[in-house]
Amino acid sequence: MPANIFARPIIPILLIYMGGIVLGERFPGYGGWAIGTIVFAIAAVGWGLRQRRATFAGPVILFLALGYLSIQPWAAPDFPSHHVIHHADSQKWIVIGIIAEEPVVRPKGQKLIVEASGLETVLKTGNRQYEVCGRIRITVGEGEELDLNRGDRIRVSGRLKRVYGFHNPGGFNYERYLAFQKIWCRMWVSPKRVVILDHSVSPTLSGRVEKIRQTVARLVDQSVSGESREVLKALVIGDRSGISPSLREMFNRTGIGHLLAISGLHIGIVASVAFFLFKWLLSYSRFLLHRAWAGKFAAIFTFIPVIIYGVMAGMSPSTQRALVMVAVFLLAYLAGKIQDAFNTLAVAGVVILAVYPPAIFSISFQLSFAAVALIILGISRPWPESRSGVVPRFPIMKKIGSLMAGTVLAILGTLPLVMQSFNEVSLIGIGTNLLAVPLVGFVVVPTGLLGMFIHPVSTFLATTCFNVAGYILEMTLVGTHFLADLPFASLKTITPSMIEVIIYYVLVSMGVMLAPAFLAYLKGLNWRMQPGLIGVSDIKIIVTIALVAGVAAVVDVGYWTYQRYWHRDLKVTVIDVGTGSAAVVEFPRGPVMLIDGGGFSDNSVFDVGARVVAPVLWRKKIMTVDTIVLSHPNSDHLNGLIYIAEHFHVGRMWSNGESADTEGYRKFKAVIAQRKISAPSFRDLAKAHEINGAKVNILYPPETFMQKDTDEHWRDTNNNSLVVRVSMGDFSFLFPGDIEKQAEKELVVIRRDELPSTILIAPHHGSRTSSTSIFLKTVSPDTVVISCARGGRYHFPHPTVLKRYHRRGYQIFSTARNGAIQMVTDGRKIKIRPAIEVLLSPI
Repeated sequence: MPANIFARPIIPILLIYMGGIVLGERFPGYGGWAIGTIVFAIAAVGWGLRQRRATFAGPVILFLALGYLSIQPWAAPDFPSHHVIHHADSQKWIVIGIIAEEPVVRPKGQKLIVEASGLETVLKTGNRQYEVCGRIRITVGEGEELDLNRGDRIRVSGRLKRVYGFHNPGGFNYERYLAFQKIWCRMWVSPKRVVILDHSVSPTLSGRVEKIRQTVARLVDQSVSGESREVLKALVIGDRSGISPSLREMFNRTGIGHLLAISGLHIGIVASVAFFLFKWLLSYSRFLLHRAWAGKFAAIFTFIPVIIYGVMAGMSPSTQRALVMVAVFLLAYLAGKIQDAFNTLAVAGVVILAVYPPAIFSISFQLSFAAVALIILGISRPWPESRSGVVPRFPIMKKIGSLMAGTVLAILGTLPLVMQSFNEVSLIGIGTNLLAVPLVGFVVVPTGLLGMFIHPVSTFLATTCFNVAGYILEMTLVGTHFLADLPFASLKTITPSMIEVIIYYVLVSMGVMLAPAFLAYLKGLNWRMQPGLIGVSDIKIIVTIALVAGVAAVVDVGYWTYQRYWHRDLKVTVIDVGTGSAAVVEFPRGPVMLIDGGGFSDNSVFDVGARVVAPVLWRKKIMTVDTIVLSHPNSDHLNGLIYIAEHFHVGRMWSNGESADTEGYRKFKAVIAQRKISAPSFRDLAKAHEINGAKVNILYPPETFMQKDTDEHWRDTNNNSLVVRVSMGDFSFLFPGDIEKQAEKELVVIRRDELPSTILIAPHHGSRTSSTSIFLKTVSPDTVVISCARGGRYHFPHPTVLKRYHRRGYQIFSTARNGAIQMVTDGRKIKIRPAIEVLLSPI
């Protein structure tokens, strides 16, 4: 059947190979078994060929094992004995190395990738030096601006640490992200601890390219101003360092965020413009025209501007993948195989993944291939002609219709992946793409590239090109700002599961396959007589597959409806937010409470609410938080709540009413007022609540705590924390915030009978100033959960506190070791499921 794309041999190979890569990343460490399997599969395939018997299992096992083995250098690396990772998490080191990639400049520092060559340490017995290898991600803090470039040899001093990320269900895997760049260690240093030993002076090709890029950047800076300048640099030379978060958010809200990263769209447009330009010029050659070679030579010449554009754009991973994809399509055209677009796309996928297997986990790879695949599926269908067969009066309308269809197919093809990665869908994306992509892709980018190409000949002509491109960009940005400000421009979404993504693609693909026949039926045509349309048997197969997927979708909706609104359990998830605290409480039949939100001291550096807490809620299909609880206004409990209050439907906010002279607290109060979230005073706040069979009690501080501050100096922000107890049946959870010794003592005195709890969230992250013996004896928990960061500067939990917990026989979990800890109880029994199954051992 025409719709059977699996008749093409490369497509099954690609899918099986991809399955092996995913399997190898998920279950790493069995490379030896994979090699044995490959040998066995090759023997099986060889035997089948010799016996002239078609074998299916042999090739499947072969490419599955090849995919598994290909990802092992990243998923289960075998580090050499002199790798820097063996020296991490031990002490301060002096690192000597060469900057391997162009530094990324941020408003508050720089990020460097350094190829380490040596380590030094200063001891009382003398210096010790080690020859090492391996990449280190070094963050240079805010301060003196350093003139650092790729190839510079530098010396830095600081603590060398392993890369640790946040381990939450559905969260971004930061460790894997850096591991795919062969980075397993990190370091933070101040600018004064960076010493440049040698500037790169070797005239390498990359150095020459970087100088050209810097020259082009200076010309753009002189020619264009404002946001247009930063966008033009992103489009022409791939420099996105000047793109502010607000500008990026504006592009995302309007559905054109993909324009900011040079990928398949940009390379494809450059290739298209170059191909048709060369073909038009070569058509004047009778020699080439008579031999039908104009197109083939145009394809060959198209490689030149495409490669130059990729090199000048910095050859980022997404740019490299786009170049491979375009190169495969151009080669297919030269070989006369361009009509088999699906197979060509599969070849591009095989080449990319064979060279760099981790590309499969890149969102840019996924978006590019999903969009192109659905566009090919749509345009490869033979759409029915009109009854009369007359050519439309306005052919331009047909082209506009094709452009709209391509845009719709691209948006449909990327929709679930956008929801998974960005949790935001533009409701005006079709219109904005129809306007912005032609202007930016076919006018701004070619004009900017023309300026880049001619700047060595004429600076005046180059700046003129940049001026024209900047003017068009400015007009585009004015319209984009207007559209982004519309209240209905975009919609925050939940995170679809992988099963839901698969169901979606099955339904959309079947719909695209059926569309031509359905359209013929609507036009009153005999669709069975339309050339190339699928037959009755094909339609039966497609409808059957669609019905199965539809049933699966209904089951999935029913499952999540139960999990969100019909369940009778009390669910508590202590989120891994690093240094800080945040916990989601899901009450029976749906109400949600968020107790603290974690946070860093500066949200502009890293927003825990947006990057950690919100994804956990979205994965649980939570868009409404009935109550947010702020135990106290320290940044590691407060700052993550700002994003939640601003982007979720929040019913009310509980706090002790204590203020803080910080930017985070002021922003939080402003958002509460702007969103009109109910925020009763501590005195007016009811201290006991019952929610669908579960109880919530606020045990501390006393209502008069503010009046006692002047006389009792121990009453600081930590000791004034809200202490909340949540219980259901035989099980209870105590959230004591950051209270310390004195507050614990007072709490035991005034609330002794209400303190006993099954699960204790360790006060003040396991600090030695908390968890006193009298407090632990009174609470008498079975399990302690410690919310802290691995390798954090405060070194929580303190060893003496851990010993205290172990002596009392508590079951101990820590977000630093276990990631997020999920606890579910029906009031009679409880299940505790950490993201990582490791218990803290006694010290």
